[in-house]
Amino acid sequence: MSQVCLLLALLLLCSCTKVFSTNSLELVKEKWSSYKDQCLDYLNATPPATGLVCNRTFDLYVCWPDGLPGTTVNVSCPWFLPWYRKGMCVNRKCPQPR
Repeated sequence: MSQVCLLLALLLLCSCTKVFSTNSLELVKEKWSSYKDQCLDYLNATPPATGLVCNRTFDLYVCWPDGLPGTTVNVSCPWFLPWYRKGMCVNRKCPQPR
């Protein structure tokens, strides 16, 4: 739920900034939709992992692959964001099982 709020806050910020016009916000929404579709295609086409993993997912912000317990999964920043720069990454910690 917090990821949904984050995404909505980002979209609201874009809509409230004078730099972004309505057309720019629509473009971000279109890019996000395309990113989401590509992610879901990838997640559905990739064979299931064997063993214990942090499951792949689309959290409405980033497309995460499976991760091994005790590792940090790094992926490129989502390209649908207006401030996207190639080479920047986001990460997610995959905890050890208890």
